[in-house]
Amino acid sequence: MKRNKKTFLEIISGAILTLSSIYAINHIIFFLATKLEQLNKKNGEFYKHAHGKIYYEKKGSGTPLLLLHDLDCCSSSYEWNEVVDSFAKEHTVYTVDLLGCGRSDKPRITYTSYLYVQLLSDFIHEVICDTPDVIVTGNTAPIAIMLQKLHKNSFAHMIMVNPLDFNKACNMPTNTDSYKKELCNTPILGTLAYCIHTSKSALLKRFHTEYFFDKTGKELPYLRRYHEAAHLKGSSSKFLFSSMQCHYLGCNVVNAFSELEQSILVILGQDMSNTTELSDCVISLNPQTEIAIIPNSKYLPQIELPADFADICETFLAKNTIE
Repeated sequence: MKRNKKTFLEIISGAILTLSSIYAINHIIFFLATKLEQLNKKNGEFYKHAHGKIYYEKKGSGTPLLLLHDLDCCSSSYEWNEVVDSFAKEHTVYTVDLLGCGRSDKPRITYTSYLYVQLLSDFIHEVICDTPDVIVTGNTAPIAIMLQKLHKNSFAHMIMVNPLDFNKACNMPTNTDSYKKELCNTPILGTLAYCIHTSKSALLKRFHTEYFFDKTGKELPYLRRYHEAAHLKGSSSKFLFSSMQCHYLGCNVVNAFSELEQSILVILGQDMSNTTELSDCVISLNPQTEIAIIPNSKYLPQIELPADFADICETFLAKNTIE
């Protein structure tokens, strides 16, 4: 009996020591990732929304242009760093860190597409106070589409950069997903899993396989800022990640996109694995949509080929066409 009790106490002590060590490691990772403060706030302001403070920057003059970064726990408005000055010559440019991303607040909530639809609708009405054009990347494209569907005339022109596959965007959470989400949000082990997913080595692999066509070294300053963005606000960062992984941002974007009536341009990186399929899908759903394919680029052509990207966007915004 005494031996069994001793063994049990040793197991409990070992578990406590292990969890304490993981807890300490997690805190060290978050501290080291954010200590350099490369995503500074000196050029921006905070919009106070019901769900939290939203960081944004305003630059230039002219017709309003809203730039929305890819919805990802590692992303921020720094995604537009290569092109924002070019756009600011002709437009009043608004760049936003979406809720749960970058320098904005990261509440411990379940994130949904409709939360972002309402947030962006409020931002447009209370901050921009006009009908902007929008350029939106990847996972945020379905949100922009739903915003235009539910709140008519939210945008004048829409430009989507490598939008999320519309069929994937329609995925909804299952019972299994709800349990998975709870596991992802656990304080110690869930945070450790998040730290592994957002480590510099994991991000660099994504940059080389998904984000960039060429390994030119340009990805290194973005790697540092993406890594910082993923760890600002501490372990609260993982709540957006868990919501996305478990399909809580699903929405019926297929029908919504097919019913859009204003000018739409979809920009695709030629070397994305699904460029042809996505192009065909977009045209079949909404034949009025224009397609621009940028050679020698993948997921983020606005970073890889900023001059080409800006020229295509400005031509479309000025003429309603790229032809």
